Amino acid sequence: MGTIVAAARKPLFLAVLAVAVFTGLLVSPLLFVTGLVVYVVAVLLAAQDRSLIEQQQLRTKRRGLISQTFLYKITLIELAEREVRKTIEDAGSDLRRMLQATLEPQTRELVDQSYQLAQKGQQIEQYLQRANLAGLNQRINELQQRIKNTSDQYTREQLEQTHKALVDQRDSAQALQTYIGRITSQLENILANVQAMPAQILRMRASDVDAQIMSSQVANQISDLNNDMQAFVSVLDTAIGQTSASAP
Repeated sequence: MGTIVAAARKPLFLAVLAVAVFTGLLVSPLLFVTGLVVYVVAVLLAAQDRSLIEQQQLRTKRRGLISQTFLYKITLIELAEREVRKTIEDAGSDLRRMLQATLEPQTRELVDQSYQLAQKGQQIEQYLQRANLAGLNQRINELQQRIKNTSDQYTREQLEQTHKALVDQRDSAQALQTYIGRITSQLENILANVQAMPAQILRMRASDVDAQIMSSQVANQISDLNNDMQAFVSVLDTAIGQTSASAP
């Protein structure tokens, strides 16, 4: 459905629709019907275009991702994946079929993992912006001073509880800061592996005897990386959940 809407908004097709409406009003209703049929057929055909489908899929996967830091990484990974697909398409028929059945879907899964990582990274970024570590530290320091200057036992206990809650929140935020670096390094790892694939595929094309062995080795390498990424995303979910639970 998304590709149909995107195709329907193409300037050329909108121009055809406008001409159909104009001629239908001024010349003949039959011309409007003819133009409308041409417009609908053109839209339906364009909606099946692979490049348009891929663009729509990318928009869906990127939905909600606004962090410039992570968008930049994702863009590089998308370009690298596109180069992998092109290199596979250029391979001989037997090798192409083998790679399309093994390496291509694993690469796509790895790239999908990068979208998840980027979304998690953005979620942590936004939390850290809301948490305002500098402001937290200032409030903690002020509370420490008030606790020292308070003689009433009940008031002191309340202040100490507040102090503990703020310290817990600060510690959680500081722990999440380290995950930003880890996510960035994982995305760079994905990028490096995807960027290396075209050269590996070219080596397979140059050596038909070893192509299947090399393909299996690369596929196993990507599979291991996918497993690592899934485990890392699980760790991130736990860390984010714990932080959300400790937030005031």
